[in-house]
Amino acid sequence: MLKTSKEYADTMHAIYDCLKQHIGEDQAISAQALCRLFDIPERELRSIIAAIRKSKDFEGVILSNNHGYFFGTADEFDKANKRLVKQALSLLTVAYSNKRKAGLNGQGKL
Repeated sequence: MLKTSKEYADTMHAIYDCLKQHIGEDQAISAQALCRLFDIPERELRSIIAAIRKSKDFEGVILSNNHGYFFGTADEFDKANKRLVKQALSLLTVAYSNKRKAGLNGQGKL
């Protein structure tokens, strides 16, 4: 487990630099391999990947599939982004439907 914010930042940069060597989904590196390489638990790896994806300090787009993490090509990025937008719209539709349904029978009131 990383103990300081400097260790966390150093590990973020090291993971990002490692992933820059894995371009395209056919070059994906597994979460298990990254965890062994950086001696961190998988939960921490997922947290670091999420932070990298959200950070303005890292320009590359990190994607993932069943085989692991990788830098996406332009086509892979477009495909992944369309999938994310579709998922987000689906979730918003479900949230709206839940709110509407709960209002019909009073379920949404405490």
